Amino acid sequence: MKIILRLAFILMIIPVFAQEQAGTFSFSPSNFDVNDEITITVSGVDPTIWNAGEPNNIYLWAWYFDHCGDFGAGPILGNGDWDNSADYLQMTNNGNGTYSYTLTPSAFYGDTDISQMGVLVKAENGNGDKKTQDHLEYVGEGITINILNPSSTPVVLNSGDDLNISATMASNGSNQVNVPFETFFNEVSQHTGTGFPVYGTTLTNLTTSGTVRIQVTFMGEIASCSFEVIIAPTVIEEPLPANMVDGINYDDILDSKATLVLDAPSKDFIYVAGSFNGYNPDNSYLMKKDNATGKFWLELNGLNSGDIYTYQYWVYALNPVVDSPQ
Repeated sequence: MKIILRLAFILMIIPVFAQEQAGTFSFSPSNFDVNDEITITVSGVDPTIWNAGEPNNIYLWAWYFDHCGDFGAGPILGNGDWDNSADYLQMTNNGNGTYSYTLTPSAFYGDTDISQMGVLVKAENGNGDKKTQDHLEYVGEGITINILNPSSTPVVLNSGDDLNISATMASNGSNQVNVPFETFFNEVSQHTGTGFPVYGTTLTNLTTSGTVRIQVTFMGEIASCSFEVIIAPTVIEEPLPANMVDGINYDDILDSKATLVLDAPSKDFIYVAGSFNGYNPDNSYLMKKDNATGKFWLELNGLNSGDIYTYQYWVYALNPVVDSPQ
């Protein structure tokens, strides 16, 4: 009898704690492009399992991946919070056990660089696994460009260096061959070729920073993947002023002046990006380096006393440690 009671107890608590449901998703039309209006329908989900007496408590939660295969973002208007979905994402109860939502991917996500979109449905408050499994759907030809070299970005080079580039392309998850590729640097075409399946080229004697864009054309669809190239600047070598500590140092006389100090061993150059330069630093915000201590420093002037400033360090290395953060 004890065994029977224990089994009954286990069966009773499963609906309370295991509330993830396996939904079946369909898209209409089944083949669609980023600018097409589509309807997403899910079946096999009962919202009243999540919340008794609330058959309409079901919301879409969405994200996407770009043509580099990188996570893009959620909807341009946001998903809301996991415990409080955005009202506009409530799905329509079709009255036949299915729920639907209509959108146009480019408008919904605020982007056209979409290779795959991801969705699930959930209760307004999704805590406690009140959701379905993730579902991924290819958009258009589902083009993903896999850049093999360089293996990490941004790429930091010395002026005059060459850059070897190689890439492959997949459509709907399958690698493709004989695909036309084109490489651009700062939107100027540098090379065209074909991937069998690997496409390769070399940009020679790079002397300016810029953007490399690799473009493919497949089944009439054009897609691109880009990365940044940074030419290492000349760092001014200058001793650290006296009595400076790591972090921010306020001037004793001028309240419009502060000095930033950063201990960053094995790094080659550092920019300071902040609210005072629109997070778009030029070489005037390139930190100096004290070779005796290995510390980087920069004097900021023209600050207003009482104002709140935010800033961050952009740290670069010509030869980064393997698996170091980008």
